[in-house]
Amino acid sequence: MQTWSDAGWHTLRGDVRHTGYTPTKIEPPFRLAWARYFEGERLGTAMEPIVAEGKVFIATHGGKVFALRAETGEPLWYFQAMGAFLHSPAYSKGLVVAADAVGSVYALDAQDGRMRWSAPSGRGGCSASPVVQEGQVFIGTRGGEMLSLDSQTGRARWRKQVGAPVRQTAAVSGGRVYVTAEDLRVRCYEASSGKAVWTSEPLWGQTARDYYPVIASRGGKTYVIVRTNPLHKMADHIFRDMQLLCQNAGIEPNWQAVERWQQSDRAMGTPELWRRECDVIRDYLRKTPDAQTFYVLDADTGRFLPPMPVLFAGGCQGVGTPPVVLPDGRLLVLYRSAYGNWTLGVAPLVAIGILNVEEGQITPLHHREGKQPPWNTFWGTADESNQLVVAGETLLLVHQGTVGAFRMGRGELFPVWGERDTWGGFRSLPWARNEWHGPARGGVAVVGARLYWLTGSRLLCIECGREGQAAADKPVDAKGLKRTGSLTPPAPPKQQLQQQLERSVSELLSKRWMPYMVEPGLAGREFAFAHSGEVFEALAWAFPHLSAPLRSQVKEYLAKEWTAHLPCTAQTFYSLREGAPRELVRVPADMRAPARGDIPQPHPFGNLYAVWLWATRCGERERVRGVWQQVAQCAEQFEATGWRLDGKRGDLFANRYLASWYALQQLATQLGERSWAERAAAQYQRTLDALVEWWKVAAGEADLPTFYKDIARWDEFIGKGDRLFLVVFDHRAHVALFADLTPEVGRAVRERAAEAVERVWKTFEQMCATWHLAGEERQVHYGENFVDLPCFSVDVFRAYKWLAGAKGEELRLRVDLPLCRADVGHILKLALSLEA
Repeated sequence: MQTWSDAGWHTLRGDVRHTGYTPTKIEPPFRLAWARYFEGERLGTAMEPIVAEGKVFIATHGGKVFALRAETGEPLWYFQAMGAFLHSPAYSKGLVVAADAVGSVYALDAQDGRMRWSAPSGRGGCSASPVVQEGQVFIGTRGGEMLSLDSQTGRARWRKQVGAPVRQTAAVSGGRVYVTAEDLRVRCYEASSGKAVWTSEPLWGQTARDYYPVIASRGGKTYVIVRTNPLHKMADHIFRDMQLLCQNAGIEPNWQAVERWQQSDRAMGTPELWRRECDVIRDYLRKTPDAQTFYVLDADTGRFLPPMPVLFAGGCQGVGTPPVVLPDGRLLVLYRSAYGNWTLGVAPLVAIGILNVEEGQITPLHHREGKQPPWNTFWGTADESNQLVVAGETLLLVHQGTVGAFRMGRGELFPVWGERDTWGGFRSLPWARNEWHGPARGGVAVVGARLYWLTGSRLLCIECGREGQAAADKPVDAKGLKRTGSLTPPAPPKQQLQQQLERSVSELLSKRWMPYMVEPGLAGREFAFAHSGEVFEALAWAFPHLSAPLRSQVKEYLAKEWTAHLPCTAQTFYSLREGAPRELVRVPADMRAPARGDIPQPHPFGNLYAVWLWATRCGERERVRGVWQQVAQCAEQFEATGWRLDGKRGDLFANRYLASWYALQQLATQLGERSWAERAAAQYQRTLDALVEWWKVAAGEADLPTFYKDIARWDEFIGKGDRLFLVVFDHRAHVALFADLTPEVGRAVRERAAEAVERVWKTFEQMCATWHLAGEERQVHYGENFVDLPCFSVDVFRAYKWLAGAKGEELRLRVDLPLCRADVGHILKLALSLEA
């Protein structure tokens, strides 16, 4: 087991059990020794600095591993990999090990960055951080495998199919490896052989990504603690939990009453009240299992312990704050309680306490600084992400804007560094717009008398026990550094993608599927693949690239869909509750319904392009002739809505409706309907003129966004967006210029607004470096959500092909993996890459 004698922070949370505890003692005062940002580079929000051999190692979404001198921040070298690094590297015995999201694991010499070995991780690569223990590297893959590699040679020790993506970093303890896959089952393997020891029953939630299992031992027993994110929308979940706590404590469940309660002496409670509250929460979680996000499992058997009294907090719809394992095996937890003085925010009743898992009881900790935390010490709000790290007797409270400290024995609470509503006291970086309070938060690395902290895609070094002027913020420019690597990823061959397309289409045709549900956060519940137009379009693009037998099956399948779900009528929409689930996790029946009525749905008219494409590419023009009256009626109904594209404001469905006017003109011409062809041509031209105007307006704003000094400008962006990120309502935005693009629309826009297209695409790529990685970290934070909407990577893929002019190899490199079962968007991307 790793010890602390080597004065480093070699892996996430400090050790392979991810305890978050170090015996290192830290003392005020504090000064900023140095601060570095990485020019044009974005860092993942869950990343932590890795410190060893007097260096700090950082991995970026741009596919670089940087080494900086730990004392001064001086950049030493960088390595260029084939793809993005979505999580931190790890260090062991002179090697820095990192895994990219293309398909390789690398071991670099810590001294000079030379690659000592690389090993394949499989298509899709990794989004977790490697864990190195006793000569083995353990990591799960996005493609659904668990790997063990020899840490000195990269040779595979074992590979195990999991059956679901693994986005969680593993933990190692007692010769066993523990990890949670995206089917939310925890798995235990023998570290030496890869033999499966046990697989748990599924947890509730949507994901276990970004963090890791935490391993704790007490009283001769070892426990595995896993956190998930809320299944229900964060705001509803947090309010429901608040009502439970208020009812138990006798508080009216409204913000004003809660505020009065928190300022009273009653809010501190008594041991009897603490115990009763824990009992009430445990009983609630037993009766409402889908509300549970904190799980404790027996490490020997994988059996769940009874629910612990820990309600969700600190995740911004992402995975909640992991606990710290104290030296005696108890857990220091961020939790919800009516009894404490930690609340400082709009989502109240937050507390910090010590959990004894054997008893299922939490003993609250209280600070001595008044009824609430002083400014810039701890942001006690249940919705914003936090991290907890304990150094000796001091709890470090890690937030986006600040790091605070709490002397647990004395109750002293004091600031360490930063400023509320900033990024560690600094402005936002224009190209790094992927975080605001979450959804994940890495911890600080504690090494000697220094704290190393990543926030806002910056690395800060805070020196303990010294006063002095804060250091200036300086860039790390890769151009002047020693570089190793500079690898170019190979594109998968067309034959491989054709085989994937065959498998994906066969899966779609195999049964009736429900629309895919995701609850991203305050953006509101989303159902993807919810109407037949998407299916007709994707299969029409795929059709020529399929084998003859599968083409016959597609024709038969779409003929039935044409009857049951005619795309140009209201019957295009699928039932949200009929069919097989696409999700890997359990979704309660009551969530198979829209959560809010203002999420826009396209008019069925917007499916006419899919109808024309199907008729043209699949030879089904006569079927369209047979329903021409319904097609014409659909167009008349759409005209009657009065929809017009405003070229100064834009519209979410602009490309969809423009493409459908084009398709209607083509269909009408082919079927001899001259008057409709003329009407459609006029509507197409009017809409295209407005769309070109919108592109030019957007291009005027398409210079790289300026620094955001504080929350005011960020809130303005969340509420109003800009011409690229079109806000539908607060916290929900779409890259509407790219949405539902077709080759005809893309060609028309390029012909009339080529300069605008180039400027917008360049800006987009600078901000959204990992746009093609479906289901991973959000590209731009336009609200409190843990993931981009399912349409995001598909829409951008269209733009990459039809606006940026990407060629075959470039497209094949960015197809990525399916987001879910029967992923219609994945079929479209595969087909478009082959179409090149």
